[in-house]
Amino acid sequence: MHKRLGTVFVLLLAAIAPAMAKKEPALPGTKPKQLSLVRVNVTGQPYDYFRPWQKKASFSKRALGAVLSQGRVLVTADLVANQNYVELERAESGEKIAANVQVIDYEANLALLEPTEKKFLDGLSPLEFALDTAVGDRLAAWQLEPTGALVATEGLVTTVQMMRYPVDVGQFLAYRMSIAMQYRENSYTVPLVKNNKLAGLLLRYDPRTQLLDVIPAPIITHFLKEAEGEHYRGFPSAGFSFFPTRDPQLRNYAGQTGKPGGVYVTSVEPNSPAMNAGLEVGDIVKEIGNNEIDQNGNYVDPLYGKIEFTNLLTAHAFAGDSVPVKILDQSHTVAENLVISPECLIGKPHGRGANNKLRRFLDVVRAEKLSKYSHLGDKALDVREHVVEYIWRGPSWKTLCTSPPSVLTHLDRGVDYRS
Repeated sequence: MHKRLGTVFVLLLAAIAPAMAKKEPALPGTKPKQLSLVRVNVTGQPYDYFRPWQKKASFSKRALGAVLSQGRVLVTADLVANQNYVELERAESGEKIAANVQVIDYEANLALLEPTEKKFLDGLSPLEFALDTAVGDRLAAWQLEPTGALVATEGLVTTVQMMRYPVDVGQFLAYRMSIAMQYRENSYTVPLVKNNKLAGLLLRYDPRTQLLDVIPAPIITHFLKEAEGEHYRGFPSAGFSFFPTRDPQLRNYAGQTGKPGGVYVTSVEPNSPAMNAGLEVGDIVKEIGNNEIDQNGNYVDPLYGKIEFTNLLTAHAFAGDSVPVKILDQSHTVAENLVISPECLIGKPHGRGANNKLRRFLDVVRAEKLSKYSHLGDKALDVREHVVEYIWRGPSWKTLCTSPPSVLTHLDRGVDYRS
């Protein structure tokens, strides 16, 4: 009996050995496919808004960047704001190199990085974009273990809507997902992918409700296309505020009869595209870009369904584009062309938007080494009153946005820039 068992065991080993031998060696000359991700390490010091010539305590952040074509890396603007040094790190080897911030947009919360040597990204396939994400799709959040191994967590897209980004200037398209995110040390920026294509970047995450907001691929591709120009102009704005026309009394007051629809114009910014197109308070905007607007301010998007019409201006149009609009003006429908402009060229900021204008001003202050103006004291450096007041009064932000050093020229001359 033992002899038979021994014979069978030997025969089994003889049969298995060739199969085992075939699996051992890897194919010669092949390498495992590298992930289209790099780690991004950032150190920096935020400036003190009350004493702009001083800095606060230093900070460090660690995140992931999505590798794009032309040797670029996509991250969020929050990650690299107030940075002193940015470093890229290969996940598989730990190799590191310095990087420069090429373009940054605080409103859209996006930034482009480039390594000081383009060959650093050799071997990493650039990510393509998934522009067809809709409600009901599943996206995977990509994170990395300390070893460089990929961690993918899937979630469900529950809503596609316009929402405010952290800077709180205007509204942009965003996805909302239900996902149980895992904590990783490099989770400050997390790519969301669909079928191995980039569908968006993490905007914010609430671990209590497990809801995640995403900066979507259409906003990212708009940012990248605008960044191809010599001067980055940002996302456009029409320069008017509006209110839904659900209330029949409001429609009667505006002189609208027949089928209800459109939005009621509540304010128009000075020197804005809306003012140049003849838009006035009390008008009703019925169509934008040949898309009919309902009484809630929504249009029917072929991919998302009903969504707020401002998406037509931020995600579909660029600064300088002429967008056809239909306006109801005292019971007469008028067709006009709205030549939209970059948001920074349009009058005063809405609400807390002044905070972002202030951030831009302080970027200028840093670039010009404001410490040399410290001898002017509170007159020049009281940010709480003087700078904010300057930003809010014309020509103020248009001048500051197009030629920032003009403010510092006033400081050089000892002029009260509040006048």
